[in-house]
Amino acid sequence: APENVTFINFIEDIVPAYCGTDIFFFPSLCENQGIVLLEAAACKRPILVRDLPVYENWLKDDVNCLKAKTDDEFGEKLERLIEDKNLRDKLAKNAHEMSRGHSLKKTGQRLKGIYENLLNEK
Repeated sequence: APENVTFINFIEDIVPAYCGTDIFFFPSLCENQGIVLLEAAACKRPILVRDLPVYENWLKDDVNCLKAKTDDEFGEKLERLIEDKNLRDKLAKNAHEMSRGHSLKKTGQRLKGIYENLLNEK
């Protein structure tokens, strides 16, 4: 790996690992949601992600992340992030705001509401 890339194994406390990064790059080809994206967003990291349908409702290109489809696009967008601190700050701030809507508490409240509605239908 290049000197500026670090591969790590399992770590107990993930927050310092996220906070020790400048950019969260997630080029996965297939995901069901990508909890690591919410973790990175909660840690106020700018996100570069593959443009997948599963992210359409919560990750917005050039709002709370950057999205790319090809290796060339990833290269261009990564370079943009590296060179533009204002863009990194904007994406990180907006990603953090988005992540707050996906907290365990909010998710639990939504699930509770779904169950209550189902029980009331009987």
